[in-house]
Amino acid sequence: TTADDPKQDKKRDNRHIVDNNTSQALAQNTLLQMKKTSTGSQIVQRLVQNSATFRQKTDFSRAKYIAKKQRKYQPRCRLVQCNANTISQAIFQKKDPKKFSSLRPDTLAQLLAYSNITAGAHVLVWEELHGMITASIAERMAGYGSVFSLYTGQQVNYHEMLQRFNFSFAVQSTIQWVHLGDVLDQDITEKDLEAADRDAMTWPCALQDHTRRYLQSAELCPPKHEARRTEKQEAFLEKRYARFTRKLTRPSPQECASNLKARPCDSLLLVIRQYDIQETLEGLLPYLAPSCPLVIFCEYLEPLTQCFQWLQDNQLAIHLHLMSTWTREYQVLPGRTHPAMNMSQNGGFVLTGIKLDTELGRNQEPDEETLQEIRASLPTRRGKKRAPISEGHQKKKDRKVFKSSGDTRESNGKTATR
Repeated sequence: TTADDPKQDKKRDNRHIVDNNTSQALAQNTLLQMKKTSTGSQIVQRLVQNSATFRQKTDFSRAKYIAKKQRKYQPRCRLVQCNANTISQAIFQKKDPKKFSSLRPDTLAQLLAYSNITAGAHVLVWEELHGMITASIAERMAGYGSVFSLYTGQQVNYHEMLQRFNFSFAVQSTIQWVHLGDVLDQDITEKDLEAADRDAMTWPCALQDHTRRYLQSAELCPPKHEARRTEKQEAFLEKRYARFTRKLTRPSPQECASNLKARPCDSLLLVIRQYDIQETLEGLLPYLAPSCPLVIFCEYLEPLTQCFQWLQDNQLAIHLHLMSTWTREYQVLPGRTHPAMNMSQNGGFVLTGIKLDTELGRNQEPDEETLQEIRASLPTRRGKKRAPISEGHQKKKDRKVFKSSGDTRESNGKTATR
């Protein structure tokens, strides 16, 4: 009888197996020595051969035992392309999800879809997820359009996340960093020193004094260190070259703020953790063009509820939807298909809407004179225009008679007959 015989498998069970750490004959020192000299498959094979309870297990238990030992002694890795999906999935599963507001890959896809991120768009985004949202937007736009990413503090600290995406120069140039103070301040009167310094530079840039002194001091090294000295000089010059290239090609912060104010944005995306969402939305909503989408993500429901009520009361947006993102993963195996035992409870909440025009987008009821002009302009059934309604005819028309249960009553509430 073979090991895969179903009749023999029914006779075997795990009821008499006791987990007391005595079934494995290999010692710990032997395993440590095998790790240095043998491969992972050889170690797993030796563990199976020296297990006293392996033959008593069912086929399913044997497969689980082998898979467990392979994960420990025969690790495998897979190289995948760095994009928004793979990076967000790795961060959500391997790192602390709370640092990224429990943002799952499917939630990130919903944010990009509701924001209508396309090539050539003009997007305004403020996030506190270390540049994850900004990089995902730039990846989808593929080098066409503009991404105005707001930041606070002295400088931008999202460059580490952008380096993981391996963006080209065209995609990297679409991202323009704008300080929040420059956006909220309508009048910028300070002189743009960075732009003046950039305009004064010429290409190729001449070596500065401290750079020339460093290269001259490196040439005084002994001849035996010639290869190491040359390698250091090349690495140093490459860094200087990259620095001057960025300085000549990137716009200054004031230029980015001017570009943002030059035309309204096509999308507004907010992912905020520490600041008040409603006050932030009040300050940034004027930069969004009418009939364009606004999307807000938050880990908690209460801040989005306040924004929903504020937008609805002031008639600033339509098609407002407040939803929770939830997903369930399934294990799909023959005869063992069921939901995953470990899954995320909540992936945050999303508020979406479309901005209304502040002057023409409000729902205002027309007065009586406007209604009469509209009625007069409409043709009758025979194609003739309606005659203007006189005051006496209007009073007679307003007096409506309702007959019910033998009673005749006028519209003004007085009883005529009974």
